[in-house]
Amino acid sequence: MPPAPQICKTCGKTFRSERNFPTCYDCFQKEKRQGRGNSYSCNPTQSRDRQSAYQDPGLEERFLISSYADSKNPEVMDARLVSGDASCQNNVQQLAQMFATSTLTTAQLRRIYDEALGYAALDDWAKIRVQLDFLLSKAAYSLGRKTIPPMFFQFLQNRISVIRNREDFDWFLKHMLAVVAYFKFYKPK
Repeated sequence: MPPAPQICKTCGKTFRSERNFPTCYDCFQKEKRQGRGNSYSCNPTQSRDRQSAYQDPGLEERFLISSYADSKNPEVMDARLVSGDASCQNNVQQLAQMFATSTLTTAQLRRIYDEALGYAALDDWAKIRVQLDFLLSKAAYSLGRKTIPPMFFQFLQNRISVIRNREDFDWFLKHMLAVVAYFKFYKPK
């Protein structure tokens, strides 16, 4: 069955198309030459989502940390970094909920976590430190391509900058696992 006729929104001509394009082919080509046309991507919201990723306000200062250790007991990890307890202010659950409202996807978050988890097999702390810095440069590349929101890049920058030894790295992995878990809870699909 042939497609139903459509009316071009630019010139008013009738045209037939398998897809639901707003303009006829001639008007599309004219707009393209003038630099006004779009490419009729398969996912029209994708370009808007990538642009809106740059319009996020960034990571709230209350979510920035200076250490993974608890301020009262430096031998223990700060509970807010893994706890979803509502009585804790600025906990990991609130952070993951904020990420879930952004353009960040589960796949992007898992990719970062899985890569960092792979560094745990390295024995030499210096090698782990180099890999973490490289991970941050990969995140900067993704930010430049507008595939991750700026608030997530700021989060990674902050979390990687406070890793000073192997114990901090292990706490970072636990913290990231908690973020991934709560993120999936708030953004199931």
